[in-house]
Amino acid sequence: MISKEQLNELYSWALTAKDSKIRRGLATYGKAASFVNENVGEFENYMVTGNWLKMTRKLTNIRKKVMPDHIYKIYQNPEILYSGYAHLKPHFYIKPHKDPDVYSARYKRVQIPLSLPERDKIYMTWEDGRKVFWEEGIAQVWHVMDYSHSGNNESDKPAKFLFLDVTLDTEVEL
Repeated sequence: MISKEQLNELYSWALTAKDSKIRRGLATYGKAASFVNENVGEFENYMVTGNWLKMTRKLTNIRKKVMPDHIYKIYQNPEILYSGYAHLKPHFYIKPHKDPDVYSARYKRVQIPLSLPERDKIYMTWEDGRKVFWEEGIAQVWHVMDYSHSGNNESDKPAKFLFLDVTLDTEVEL
């Protein structure tokens, strides 16, 4: 389970965490980060910058050096398979896709928008034609493996997000 309180703690922390601190921490895990950058294919093109915070493959890695203890405790939850901090480029379109099966378990995505410069210009479109707009600090949960979706940032500035991929059966309190 991921509680609403934990989502709020993650949002508050990610909002105040400095990009430079997260990037400095990336050097500590250079080999793992290199693996991610080489193996995510087009995903890297979606985000001009994107840094992982937790990664679960054969081993679980949490970038403890870039987070306070109370955030680290949240990331110790085994239901969180991956987490990242990402910037979506201005005037960028992510073509329709389903997210790949890359973990040991099926997953869904929790997205927490940190900065949306023009809220009405940043959205996801789902295969049924629905456009879903984000709101800063309000988490949303999506079944990104099962349904085709695309993303748009039609604004002049990057949109910033914290996201968590969690096991499909994880209860997320919104």
